[in-house]
Amino acid sequence: MESLKEGNFESKYLDRLDARFHIHNGQKPIEQEIIEEMASALRRSEDNINFELLKLEVLERDFQEAEEDKQAELAQAFNDQWDKAKRRIWEFRVHREAIGLFWSKELDAMYPLPRRKPINHE
Repeated sequence: MESLKEGNFESKYLDRLDARFHIHNGQKPIEQEIIEEMASALRRSEDNINFELLKLEVLERDFQEAEEDKQAELAQAFNDQWDKAKRRIWEFRVHREAIGLFWSKELDAMYPLPRRKPINHE
């Protein structure tokens, strides 16, 4: 393709292929920019899930190490965080489907949610 372009060969098909697959003067084809932005947005969505799940793990640790009188409060905080993590996973699933990635069964394995905590009010 390069040799045809350098040889000043003119063809609408060559122009289409060139626009699709090559970067000229620092400009990317619009399709490539869109794909890169979709991938970047998915990475940010996944970062949000990982952040919420990390906070959930910290609360789990705190719950396990807490005195009995603090566990109800920590259980509530854990369950509130669980709701946030579940929401982020749902948002990620919707985001994937919106860009055409419908296979999402692996998400449950990749981002497992522990059970919610029972809350004992005394």
